[in-house]
Amino acid sequence: MPTHLMIFILRNIKQPLYLKIPWW
Repeated sequence: MPTHLMIFILRNIKQPLYLKIPWW
């Protein structure tokens, strides 16, 4: 499994995610 693909997906998910839930 390519790691760059996982990072790309994680970054895409993290973008709207950190705006919705507060950092702990």
